[in-house]
Amino acid sequence: MNHQNRTFLDKIFLILKGVAVGIANIIPGVSGGIIALLVGFYEELIFSIHRFNTKALKLLLNGRFKKLNQYINGSFLLYILTGITIGVFALAYLLEFLFEYYEKHVWSYFLGIILASVFYIYKKEKGWVSKNHLFILIGLIIGLGFNFVSPAQENANLLYIYLCGILSVLGMLLPGLSGSFIIIILGNYSLILVDALNTLPVVLYDIFKLDMSFRYSPEKMFYLKIFLIYILGSLSGFVIFSKILNYILKKNKKNTIAVLIGFIVGTLPLIWPWRKRDTNTDTLVNSSSSLQFPDIALIETWFLFGLIVLGALCVIILETLFRKKVKY
Repeated sequence: MNHQNRTFLDKIFLILKGVAVGIANIIPGVSGGIIALLVGFYEELIFSIHRFNTKALKLLLNGRFKKLNQYINGSFLLYILTGITIGVFALAYLLEFLFEYYEKHVWSYFLGIILASVFYIYKKEKGWVSKNHLFILIGLIIGLGFNFVSPAQENANLLYIYLCGILSVLGMLLPGLSGSFIIIILGNYSLILVDALNTLPVVLYDIFKLDMSFRYSPEKMFYLKIFLIYILGSLSGFVIFSKILNYILKKNKKNTIAVLIGFIVGTLPLIWPWRKRDTNTDTLVNSSSSLQFPDIALIETWFLFGLIVLGALCVIILETLFRKKVKY
């Protein structure tokens, strides 16, 4: 699983995969873990993060950096994290614009992506039996339960922000679970993934210009502190949950994947394009009555269905290309 000898094309594809995961991680209802599982580096990611342990610390303290890089699969992590960073920051403003003006269209496209992803996740696992399907049902019930969870109120307490970071990592490590949706449930989506995230590039640009005046801006410093604590929590979450998931995947991989498949299907109503929204909180209305078609033009309805099909086709094409041309 530790692949250090990758071609230049493999490295480019790894970065592009990371970009896709980065984009998914900031979109409510879309799981970065789904993308990681779909494009084939999910298990390698869990394995690599799991190796951040005492042995890795000893190698670091002893200055054995080459050995450390091999042990933790450092090159792989570097390419993936580079892509995730590009995906999150370079496209954050674009996605904010698209959600503001073309919300239903974006949800339609991502619904198609997730539907096709479920198919390929199921297809990749062979030898399904009745017991496995029971675990799919369990995951489905858990996923459906998320449709009736009401978001908490925004909370800027730093300990709470740290907790948000820890829990949001589950969206990266568990295919089907959206990290940004977890932040919505915790009430801090706008605070962390909009205000704080969009402040960071401004601060970094000031630093690039050797302009340190941002230190005297209470607003910028507040959001910078929020974001840094959130990242610290996310890193802690990676270390904690990767060890747990690595153990679970080794002991009972098929049933774990089964639960995740059921969970993915159960949470699909959360990204239903015609789902009503609470205009006061700008969050999804979590009730089954919201799953209905509004009185919109028939041509727009068919266009949205077309975007669902387009999203599914993109997954089919990418899955075919990656399976044939990229070494995992």
